[in-house]
Amino acid sequence: MIVSMITGAVAVISHASYQRCRPPRSFGIFLCHCKAGSGILCRFLKLPANKHSSSRIFLDSDALESLDQLYDTVRCRTKNLVVILTQEALCRMWCAGEIVTAHANRVPILPIVCEGYTHPSSSKIDDIGDVWTRDQQHTLMSFGISVEMIQAAYRELTRLPCLSMPRFGTVLDQENVVVEMLTQCKLPKRAFMEKWQLQFAFQA
Repeated sequence: MIVSMITGAVAVISHASYQRCRPPRSFGIFLCHCKAGSGILCRFLKLPANKHSSSRIFLDSDALESLDQLYDTVRCRTKNLVVILTQEALCRMWCAGEIVTAHANRVPILPIVCEGYTHPSSSKIDDIGDVWTRDQQHTLMSFGISVEMIQAAYRELTRLPCLSMPRFGTVLDQENVVVEMLTQCKLPKRAFMEKWQLQFAFQA
């Protein structure tokens, strides 16, 4: 009887863990961003992305009830982490955790650079821990994320190929970056995609 109860409990826990990391649908892209610096931009990015692809795009403001599961979403439910690089992005604790989680779990990372952003120098990466308070570092450590892991992930991030987002360019220029983002992330495109690309190439 006791053995059966223990076996049943283990099965329930295993099933819950399995369901947690096996959602019915994955997100094609998780948008990692600083809300103050690029929240509106990310909201815009979703519009052409949804127009050109059926893949789901994760934006935390659309899933407020799941903010405590952001890192699980990156780890288990995301095909690509797209990092919107503004000046403030790498100083945000949650962004750091999302980047580390993707890096540690081999989730492909695509950086998109906005005007005004430059990669941090090696010395700034060395001192990145000074950006956060002890309480913030403790919060990250509660998720198994250390300053050393952030430093390693940031160094790798600076070596990755980037796309450039012309925030003050035309809507067509911005949409073209979104299309390239979908291509780089190897996401399926809608049927009219080829026609749109030909039209854009002709106009260019």
